[in-house]
Amino acid sequence: MAYFCTEFGLHHTLPIYSGGFGFLAGDILKETSDMGLPMVGVGFMYPQGYVRQVIGSDGWQQGANETIDKDCAPIERNDPWDRQISSHLYTPDMNQGLRQQIVLGIGGYRMLEEIGIEYSILHLNEGHPTCVLFERVRVFIEDGGLSLDEAIEKVKRTSIFTTHTPLQAATEVYSFNMMSNYFEDYRKRLGHRWRDVKRYDRRRCALRYDRASDACRDRQGRNSHRRTDSL
Repeated sequence: MAYFCTEFGLHHTLPIYSGGFGFLAGDILKETSDMGLPMVGVGFMYPQGYVRQVIGSDGWQQGANETIDKDCAPIERNDPWDRQISSHLYTPDMNQGLRQQIVLGIGGYRMLEEIGIEYSILHLNEGHPTCVLFERVRVFIEDGGLSLDEAIEKVKRTSIFTTHTPLQAATEVYSFNMMSNYFEDYRKRLGHRWRDVKRYDRRRCALRYDRASDACRDRQGRNSHRRTDSL
């Protein structure tokens, strides 16, 4: 199984997590390792880590980046502009956030292909790596000879999605004008008809492309199903 996630809480010396979301991902990797199950985790080693909250002498809360030694971060051969994509966990810049998701999903998929790691199931921990589903569809069409519908069905059969919140405010939504800046080539090659779609919601997209979905709590699962029954 390939487990894609934007953050992993593995150890306090690796500040590549922000809270419970990352702790869950880290615990899953540790548990599967203890059980001897074949799973590989795919994420980023952010050189600038994540904000560490501290209380200043004036009593106000402040944020300080917990940086990682760049000599240990496997990104130094990239151009300086490209390095910024994975430099920090989360960003308020919508374009940069989308680029980060593209590198995590599509880049993560191609990395596994390059190093020869094979897997039969893909698990998305939240919607950040959803772009990997597009890449799998492309590969099944161009390399596997499947039709678009057959490729989507195969992706659905072999993908799992875990959601952490049903709240729309917690999920970025991108206009398709913005998406076209990065995925116009995909649309032409795969034949997707996007002209009638007004926006890209990564969580809803993950639910559409995954046959199995779950939540980290029963209540969240029930709320998510209620809010997405129309999909």
